[in-house]
Amino acid sequence: TQMLFKLQQDPSDYVRQTLAKYSQHITANLRWKVLQQLLDHEQCAQVRAQAYLTLAECLKTSANDVSIIQKMQLSILEREQDHFALRTFFHTLPISVLTLDWTTPANQSYITGLTQQLTNVHQNNQNIGVRRWASQTREHLWAVTRQDILSLGIQEQLIHLPLHQAMKFNVPRGTSKEDLHRYLARLGGQRFGFDIEDKGSKIKVRAGFRFGFRFWRFLHEFRTPATDKRQDHNHLKGRLYFGLSQTSSQRMAEMSVTKVPGEPLFVSDEQGWRDYLPLLDQVISSLDQGWPTQAVKIYSTEGITELMPPSNIVRRLYARVAIQWQFQQLAQLRNWQEKDRRPASTYLQKLVKLGFTISIRGYIDEGADKPGQTHGVDPKVQRFFPVIRVPFVLPPMADMQNYFYSVYQNTIVQLMAFTSVVTLSYLGFHAAKLLQMRRSRSNIPLVIGGWGTRGKSGTERLKAALFNGMGLSVVSKTTGCEAMFLYGPANRPTKEMFLFRPYDKATIWEQVFLTNLSSRLGADVFLWECMGLTPRYIDIIQNQWMRDDISTITNCYPDHEELQGPAGIEIPIVMQRFVPKQGVMITTEESMLPLLEDEARAKNTQIYKVTWLEAGLLTDDVLGRFPYEEHPNNIALVAEMASSLGIEQDFALKEMADNVMADLGVLKIYPLVHVQQRRIEFINGMSANERLGAMSNWQRTGLAAQTLIKEPGVWKGIVINNRVDRIARSKVFASMLVNDSQGDCYFFIGNNLGGLQNYIAEAWQIYQQDLQLIPEDKNVHTALERLEAQVQKFRIPTNEVQVLQRLQAAVDGLNCKVKPSLPQGVTAEFVSTWHLDPADEGLTRSECTAIELLFNRDAERYLQYQNFKAQLSENLNSEVGDNIVDWLFECFKSQWVVIEDYYSTGNQTINTIVQQTPPGLLSRVIGMQNIKGTGLDFIYRWQAWNTIYNYCEILSESREDALLEDTAKDMTTWEEFGLLDQQKVRQTLERVKQRPETQKELLQAQFRLIEQRLDKQLNIIEQTLQGSPSKSKIIVKVIDSLEAFLDSGDAIKRRKNADKIYQALMDHLISYDKASVELAKITKAQKGGWLTERLARVYR
Repeated sequence: TQMLFKLQQDPSDYVRQTLAKYSQHITANLRWKVLQQLLDHEQCAQVRAQAYLTLAECLKTSANDVSIIQKMQLSILEREQDHFALRTFFHTLPISVLTLDWTTPANQSYITGLTQQLTNVHQNNQNIGVRRWASQTREHLWAVTRQDILSLGIQEQLIHLPLHQAMKFNVPRGTSKEDLHRYLARLGGQRFGFDIEDKGSKIKVRAGFRFGFRFWRFLHEFRTPATDKRQDHNHLKGRLYFGLSQTSSQRMAEMSVTKVPGEPLFVSDEQGWRDYLPLLDQVISSLDQGWPTQAVKIYSTEGITELMPPSNIVRRLYARVAIQWQFQQLAQLRNWQEKDRRPASTYLQKLVKLGFTISIRGYIDEGADKPGQTHGVDPKVQRFFPVIRVPFVLPPMADMQNYFYSVYQNTIVQLMAFTSVVTLSYLGFHAAKLLQMRRSRSNIPLVIGGWGTRGKSGTERLKAALFNGMGLSVVSKTTGCEAMFLYGPANRPTKEMFLFRPYDKATIWEQVFLTNLSSRLGADVFLWECMGLTPRYIDIIQNQWMRDDISTITNCYPDHEELQGPAGIEIPIVMQRFVPKQGVMITTEESMLPLLEDEARAKNTQIYKVTWLEAGLLTDDVLGRFPYEEHPNNIALVAEMASSLGIEQDFALKEMADNVMADLGVLKIYPLVHVQQRRIEFINGMSANERLGAMSNWQRTGLAAQTLIKEPGVWKGIVINNRVDRIARSKVFASMLVNDSQGDCYFFIGNNLGGLQNYIAEAWQIYQQDLQLIPEDKNVHTALERLEAQVQKFRIPTNEVQVLQRLQAAVDGLNCKVKPSLPQGVTAEFVSTWHLDPADEGLTRSECTAIELLFNRDAERYLQYQNFKAQLSENLNSEVGDNIVDWLFECFKSQWVVIEDYYSTGNQTINTIVQQTPPGLLSRVIGMQNIKGTGLDFIYRWQAWNTIYNYCEILSESREDALLEDTAKDMTTWEEFGLLDQQKVRQTLERVKQRPETQKELLQAQFRLIEQRLDKQLNIIEQTLQGSPSKSKIIVKVIDSLEAFLDSGDAIKRRKNADKIYQALMDHLISYDKASVELAKITKAQKGGWLTERLARVYR
């Protein structure tokens, strides 16, 4: 008992969670005390969630304590507020009910009580996602008590019915059509949903829908020509529905918008895709029926949506033309967001005006006092259904050719002989490669492949950390931000090796090379990340070459639509090819999971599903052990993989955290740096190259919550690293900057920066069209509220207090000995005359200038806002609204800092950020979109800063002589000192020189050497920042041109040198530490500047 009490009070969330997990195995009296204590006093949501899971398990083994457990469960619904814990509890309820005999009065009363409480949550909870989970759980409970509606055999067939395929069965006697369809909605909700055709005594059920020609798709593709569309693919298809009853899937939604309109889109607020609203393809399909016209019914967990099309043939034709003509605009209305100015009902109002009648009602509430009473419709759902009809108005209507020439004529026989030799040589070469590949594959005991849109590189590194921690020899191919593979000999640490790619161009032949390399190195485990995007390449790599023992798929978010899309549902269809035959598949994908399940079943592969529950149960202290912000989904996936191999979860988590080698692009908040009186905290989010991941980073790092009102001392910077070969990605991030992620300053680096600015302007035009500052009812109060919201969104002060608070925060951050005199108010006259005097205020001239610029900018914008506010109060007309929108864009555009030089070094980019950052404020800068190109050296500077920071912390705090000497020695040979390191290194050396532990001649000499090396490298950087004389610029251009001319020859040399290193590594003629260093040099040389470096060495 005392031990249990101590465990309950343990400060580790993970320890208390483990207690909750295994409390079901202790005696009953102690078990209920422990669980009740956890339910009453536990603060950690993950621990409470584990307690809820344990309660459900206890129902299976503690038949005598059912009433105690039920009482606990009913009390949980009344007081639990945490969203994850609530979702976990909802998850346990159907499991609990399945163990009961629900025909007894006591259990019926218990189920009725649960249903009533779930209805209360569904109607009143503040969080829309929780409401959705509550309605889903309520329907699940109803279905559990109605399992006799269909035979188990028919249920099994329906559950495993592949997409597009159909089956028929007799309608069960004594079952109402509504109950049958409601039950089918539950069966199909976790898969594709059902398209139901009633055929008298029989019923035909199709999984999901069928693809077929849609005229709206033809129009859309005609209107949006592009060179990056997926080749050899049908771009004219849409969804076809044939039945008058359809049940919705709770999955199968795109996680971000793709180029195909009208697809189900996951809405984070709803935790779903609003399956209670008809898709436009469902609306069009409802027009295909004959007469008499009947309503199409869509069954979802929110109730029954009834869609009645126009009965008149002319109205039907008009509706069909109108919908298909403006399909994209209507699809955007269906994806309404809380921030939109239009009412939520606009989408259905448009359809109502076309002659449709649309309504929703709840299912029959069998526990209600009055017979036939229905569950109430959630007000957050009802708002989408129109009450008043509104007018509807139709809108207005490199390849290069290769030529082969021959100087001399050839005979047919000679040509046939030559062709035969070439063909046989080609086939023979590939046959030899295939045989070698299969021999190498058979020599490797365990092969595990990984794929997915997001997180695949991080997952591969977690796998490598696990097996390396077990003492196994591991080779892991992981591309991530740089093409690399990890090599860890048995019982030795893992090392990163660059995977040399000429001009950074990947081919699938590198998979053959790495498999052979793994075999030659005697690897116990070979891990590989799939980069073959086209379906044919995936077939070759997975099904012909690798034939994984275990495969993992992180997720199926939209990306590379030009190869795998364009619609979101087509991404997992391509990824189905990655599922191994007769192997094991582990995935964290939830939305498109049914497609992966079907493929696994067809290939006789066992599939393990890792859901929100396993990821959510990871406690903060466990996540905190990882050296960076690793996504819980990735950790949970690798933990499940370990479990499938018989490895304990505790051990797996420990080894992952202790041994993982972070990828260059992982989400990481670097230590705060002080440079030139600026405080900058950099957040590396540059690997999140799609909207969902980028917005997740924006939320997880707290940037979304840091508004000008709440934290005036925070200056938000955004670095966008653009790429000319990622046009679609540039447009996505351009839209994000306008709609979702606003900062105080935007730094554009990379290439195609002119294109990026155009995309932002285009995104603004779209944003401007939806921005209705002047309300239709001409209400002044509403107009002023909308103006204030937009001004605050773009971080413009709306009152004097905000202007002065930010100014005060900047001054406080400088820690001046003499406090400057600050303005007491903000007026136009004062702004033009107020200045800081360096002599009086104890500041430098540059600091005074920067603070004055900050104050002037904020004050001028505030005064302009007040001016527009006064204009709106006097006259609500469109001209004033247009002027405000133009002013907002000018404010937004003035914050863009464009670094045109693609070859800008990391230090040059950092220097620009420093100069644009006001002194004294805390500058939080996040990198986004891409990491390659200009962004690569930028990230390397921050990684170098992180290393130097750790070195300085060791020198400041360690008392171990050996560690101090090793750290000082490493710093004496450090060649990556930069702008970020100067202040920290100098202050640290000044301090540690006086420590008693460092009063040794060797250490003092090393400190002097560090200072000399720092000064020398900073001088070189300073010369670079100041620019070169015109003659030097001419020389640089000449050298660059000469390098470009000679680079093809040097590329051949680099390829040969890389092959020699790999061969020496396989022959054990070179250490893997030395190989890593040499491969890094070769990879760096191919990025440019190699000729300048060689000439500099000759000169020295």
